[in-house]
Amino acid sequence: MTQADSLYWVDYAVTLAEALGADLIKTKFPAIVKPGNRRAYDAMLESLAKKNADAIRYKYLEPRDPKTQLTEEQHILRAQHVIDGVPGTFVIFSGGPKRKTDPTEDLISQTRIIMRAGAEGGIYGRNIWGLPTDRALEAMKAVIGEIKRPEFQRQLTQPRFAGYK
Repeated sequence: MTQADSLYWVDYAVTLAEALGADLIKTKFPAIVKPGNRRAYDAMLESLAKKNADAIRYKYLEPRDPKTQLTEEQHILRAQHVIDGVPGTFVIFSGGPKRKTDPTEDLISQTRIIMRAGAEGGIYGRNIWGLPTDRALEAMKAVIGEIKRPEFQRQLTQPRFAGYK
């Protein structure tokens, strides 16, 4: 069994959702393949590449050493890979599993990554609302501040949806 939140499966699920007509897709943030899954993951990609050579690219977008910490730029490239495959659809990433420590800095970093990659935003419910109210509100404001940065705002030249004014 390969990892369900790997880059390949996240990309595949998002592409399939768009093909089925989705206007908005919530997906997992692509995770690094765990060491115990890496051999099966690579074998699956090599098998898929026999029919479609493009499948092998996923193998090379994973760090060889699972202990490797990806840079922000590498995370952006991986998230952008998912988003670029569905140009006519809004993509929102989930915040992932509940973090054991105060998640504010992690969520700001993840928000910056997904917004730079071209996503519409993130959904961080359990990681914000699991905090005491005052800290949750601070975390929420920090994430919203990141999303509202001018460089992340789209300039629509025409209405995207029928009836929108």
